Amino acid sequence: KNNKLTFYKNKINFKTSDKYNKLLGSHKIKQCTFKKDLCGDYWAILLIDTEDTKVLPKSVNTIGIDLGIKDLIITSEGQTFENKKFLQSNYYKLRRLQRKFAKTKKGGKNREKLRIKIAKLCRKIVNQKEHYYHQITNELLSDNQTIIMETLNVKGMMEEKKLSRSISDASWGLLTQILEYKCKWYGRELIKINKWFPSSKTCSNCGNIKETLLLSERIYKCEVCKIEIDRDLNASINIKNSGIKIPEVTVEEKNISSPMKQ
Repeated sequence: KNNKLTFYKNKINFKTSDKYNKLLGSHKIKQCTFKKDLCGDYWAILLIDTEDTKVLPKSVNTIGIDLGIKDLIITSEGQTFENKKFLQSNYYKLRRLQRKFAKTKKGGKNREKLRIKIAKLCRKIVNQKEHYYHQITNELLSDNQTIIMETLNVKGMMEEKKLSRSISDASWGLLTQILEYKCKWYGRELIKINKWFPSSKTCSNCGNIKETLLLSERIYKCEVCKIEIDRDLNASINIKNSGIKIPEVTVEEKNISSPMKQ
């Protein structure tokens, strides 16, 4: 009440959004857990009784999405979502702090100050990324009933040294996780196609499959029908067409509850 949490007769000030303040004032609090993060800040995680998430109105739209590094998402409709590279934009600042930290004396005050600075920067990067991914997934789910994507072998892709940092920064696993539980919440369908499906090498117009396709080739040029199309757009169209043929291959139904901020 009044932005104060009463816990064993102790009144603790807290900050949260207006949305959650209203929920706390009108719903029963079943459990409270206190957590201290690496920055030294305390968080109160409250479990409350709420109504089920409202299912979104049904749509007839089906979309295929291709995950990438240059652009984070390319849809079969030609829409792109920018890869904002939150880690890369803070990489040199983070590396500079880590170098200073490595030179400080163990147990010293300066070492602890630098540790907190590094932890706060890492937390900022994660929060920015989660917020952006929630915006993207909300937009995709509001307009489309079915979303089709590839099952990515991220672990295998990370073995490529030149791209490992960029792949890690893109956090495709986090994006997929958010899509999965939101589809359950809002009554949408997420279809994952086989990870060995050659979506980039296949022509979306005639179905011809190229033997080799270099990463530097950003325009797909078909040797049979002579079509020229953006490589990522071509892949997303193929993903959509493949997913439509196998509607039974869907994400397993789970009781998914996410601790992440909405």
